[in-house]
Amino acid sequence: MIEGITLNTEAIERNRPIIEERAKKLRILHDIVRDRFDGAYVTFEQHCSRFDNDTIAFFVVLHSDKSVVESARKFVEDALHRIEVPVRYERCDAFSVYLRPEPASAHEKVAMLRVLREGTEQGD
Repeated sequence: MIEGITLNTEAIERNRPIIEERAKKLRILHDIVRDRFDGAYVTFEQHCSRFDNDTIAFFVVLHSDKSVVESARKFVEDALHRIEVPVRYERCDAFSVYLRPEPASAHEKVAMLRVLREGTEQGD
């Protein structure tokens, strides 16, 4: 039993940079969505049974205005592709993806928006 815990801890430590990078990207995207779409809230989910630490299973956009939800959903779908966070949907249990606790800085938002804009200009 202790060996299993040790191996699991080692796997977590080995994957920590991947998890933290995803947490950073998703926090920045979360904050951009809130700023651009009238306070809309986006949450990201991950598979319980698989540990693809660089992917998400699905995301949900919450807002009282349906048109805001639709616009934000399209924005997030496109953004996830451009920031290289794949969505791998499978029918299984999921849990919320960890977002970095610190809000995105203005510099981080501008840098991500630049990546998103460049992809749009290239016609991806």
